[in-house]
Amino acid sequence: MAFIHDNFEIFTDTPWHVDQPCKFDVDFTLPNEKLMAFTHQKIQQMSGFTLATQWQASHNVLLQSTKN
Repeated sequence: MAFIHDNFEIFTDTPWHVDQPCKFDVDFTLPNEKLMAFTHQKIQQMSGFTLATQWQASHNVLLQSTKN
């Protein structure tokens, strides 16, 4: 007997950044506010966790330094 696992990836903007790959099970029946709280709880201890705005600012500095 063969088991087929249907997996898919979702990329969406959030207020946070973590290093990739980032993987965890998600209950899509949760209301948006609970889904955001659940996601934040899951990722805050992951490698590279930071606010998306801080990640963007640090990468903008890095990109600018490579142009010189």
